[in-house]
Amino acid sequence: MVDKENVGDNAIDNHSNEKDDGRARFVKALESEVEQIYFNSFVNIIGSGDILIALERNGKPVATLNTSYTVAKTFALKLAQLIGNLEGLTGNTIMTTDDVAAKLAERNPNEPDE
Repeated sequence: MVDKENVGDNAIDNHSNEKDDGRARFVKALESEVEQIYFNSFVNIIGSGDILIALERNGKPVATLNTSYTVAKTFALKLAQLIGNLEGLTGNTIMTTDDVAAKLAERNPNEPDE
């Protein structure tokens, strides 16, 4: 869960460049009764008019999202910006799930799992 007191300067409103407005909207969402969902995988498809995203936790569906192409692209760019900011701040490159899977596939099959 996210601590609403520590939202910080990374809450960016996708409708404007005002960080304060994005932060206020984020805190409002945390204080609302909407469900908070954790996911660790997803599947997405593109339709003729929008994009469908199925969120999963440990291989089981937890939610589906439907969004327009415009909002999906904006969402992707904003997420990339947040991750880029984190990577720049820490000097670490965050691995994607594809990166992790490739590294795990390189592992010697005779090595025991940790």
